[in-house]
Amino acid sequence: MDVSSVMRTNVLSINPDRELSHIEEMMREFKTDHVLVLEDGELVGLVSDRDIKRNKSPRAGTTTATTADNLTLKLKAHQIMGRNPVTIPEKTSVGDAIELLLSKRIHSLPVVNDKGKVVGLITSTVLLRFLHKVVSLFE
Repeated sequence: MDVSSVMRTNVLSINPDRELSHIEEMMREFKTDHVLVLEDGELVGLVSDRDIKRNKSPRAGTTTATTADNLTLKLKAHQIMGRNPVTIPEKTSVGDAIELLLSKRIHSLPVVNDKGKVVGLITSTVLLRFLHKVVSLFE
């Protein structure tokens, strides 16, 4: 079975100048942990919930926040994203995708078509949901 049959196709994308506060809001609204960063239609990076946590001051937006804390909300996607994310072709097997996630110690893989355009996203969560469906067939 290839990844095109299990990948998420409704993937959020942003431009490199999008601010951290807006990215975080989008992720919360659309219940996702990953947002693709596209420049002129090309994949240049990926922002994860971990990137947000690593770069945002825990006091940002609170009554105890300093100016420096709140400035972290203004960081741009290109400043916090993982650059040149590993991608996989849509015909890659689910097993190969899992091996790649494990060997690279990553949690997401943008899926590209034969023209190199992003058509979906495979994440650890997507694969766990798929595994849950498979396992429940045998219970």
